[in-house]
Amino acid sequence: MLGTITPELFPNECQVIEIIPDTQYVYPIFKNGSSSLGKSGYPLISNQQLSTIKNVEVYVREPHDRFVSGVQTYLSKLDSKADIKTALYFIEKYLYLNRHFCPQIFWLMNLRRFTNASITIKPIESINQITNFNINQSNRDLDLVKYFEQKSKVRFYNEIDEVLTINLLGKTVEFDEITELLKENYSELYFEIFTRCRNIIDVVS
Repeated sequence: MLGTITPELFPNECQVIEIIPDTQYVYPIFKNGSSSLGKSGYPLISNQQLSTIKNVEVYVREPHDRFVSGVQTYLSKLDSKADIKTALYFIEKYLYLNRHFCPQIFWLMNLRRFTNASITIKPIESINQITNFNINQSNRDLDLVKYFEQKSKVRFYNEIDEVLTINLLGKTVEFDEITELLKENYSELYFEIFTRCRNIIDVVS
C-alpha cells in the first residue's frame, strides 16, 4: 500500500505560486482556498526557484472541519458505482488516503523536501487579501459531519494540525520549530504519526 500512498500524499513536485507584484510566495493546500488561488491566475514557480526563496506563506484551516470537507470532496470524485460505505470504512480505518483530507502538516513535510524557506502560517479567513475567497459551508453534507463527530480516532489524529492553527497561527517559523513544538505539545501524536512517516520521507528531525 505504501507504494500507492506515498506519491499520493508526498508527490515529487511542490506547487508554489508567486503573488505579483508583491514578490510573495504562497503554498496552496487542498481545501484551504487552493481552487480559488488556482483560478486567480497567479504563476507557479519552478521547484528550482523554490529552492532559492526565503519565505513561503501557507493558509491553514481548523483541522476537523477541513477533514470532513476534504472527505466530502473525495467522495464526490469517486466513480458513481463506488460503494460510499466501503469508502468511509477505509477512510475511518486508515484515515489519510488522499491529499484533500490528509493533515496540513503532511503538506508542509512535502514542502520541506524542496526548500529550507521559513514558513509564515496564516488563518484561512485572511486569504481574501489575495483572492476572492469565501468560506462557505452551506453545502456541507450534515450526515457526514455527524458520522465523523462520533469517531474519536479521527478527532484524535486530526489534533496534529492544531500546532498550526493554535500554537503557530500568525507566526513565521522554521520547519524544525514546528516539529519541536509537536514533540513538546503533541508527543503521543508525534511519535505515532511522524516516526512512521520517517519511513516514507526523511524530513523530520
